[in-house]
Amino acid sequence: MRTGSLLFLTGIVALTRLRELPAPALPYLLPLCLLLVWRSAWLRWPAIILAGFLWAQLRGEWLLQRQLQPDLEGIDLVVTGMVAELPEQHADVTRFRFTVTTLTDAQGHARRIGE
Repeated sequence: MRTGSLLFLTGIVALTRLRELPAPALPYLLPLCLLLVWRSAWLRWPAIILAGFLWAQLRGEWLLQRQLQPDLEGIDLVVTGMVAELPEQHADVTRFRFTVTTLTDAQGHARRIGE
């Protein structure tokens, strides 16, 4: 168990050493890696490393999709949404989760999030 965890972590660290994420279609190989871990004794360790790499890439792609689109950077926006969780008060900071539903630019063009 410990060896498998270290190998998986090795795959994650390998991805973090890259300057940019590889091809977005690469994580589709993750089910194949998991099958190799389960079925092939001699490919088990390399498959665990590759599974860690692909899992980290999948997570990275998901996080990049949640960023502001490049064409919206540097312009004033009106953000419409809802507070999704109760605010948390810490020392001099108040934090809360806000779910954005619509972005409107200065010309009044609205863009729904998730399209």
